[in-house]
Amino acid sequence: MKDGADSLSWKGAVICSTVELFALSICIGGLIVILAGLIPEVFNVGMETGGRLLTRVFSRYNILVMGACAMLLGCALVRVWIGQTTAQPAAPSPVEWVVLGALALSAALITWVLFPESVVLQEQAFAAKGELSKAEAYKTFFKSHNLIRGLYVLNLGLALTLMILKVRRWAAGGAVRS
Repeated sequence: MKDGADSLSWKGAVICSTVELFALSICIGGLIVILAGLIPEVFNVGMETGGRLLTRVFSRYNILVMGACAMLLGCALVRVWIGQTTAQPAAPSPVEWVVLGALALSAALITWVLFPESVVLQEQAFAAKGELSKAEAYKTFFKSHNLIRGLYVLNLGLALTLMILKVRRWAAGGAVRS
């Protein structure tokens, strides 16, 4: 039978595992839905309309990912606290910290630096007049866009890696003990 501290840590670990998997599902599932479901269809409405629609969609997705990163970081800190107050090894591994840090850093870079800049470049490309001016504006926009696209793919890989690490740890009994 568990004493009070072990019972509390077990419940905390279960809650953390649930919240972490939910947060990672937002990161992974949201991007997969956008990439596989929305993007192939959205440009049927035209380049500018589709581009502006995707800008709004990715803006909201970025906010969701930042919320998911906050949940993941919060749960990591709770796990550290659980590990310090009980004999259970609840704290994230060094590899989990590195992957989580990279995910949060790249998501913040996208959300607060690169994405807003890319939106400005996109609007400049849409507003450009003349063939040469428009081509140059699109070239500049797509440089930024390709960097952001690469970071989204990196984030997808990081989120998948973090999910695998957490599920493996959970399955091995390192996060939740009965």
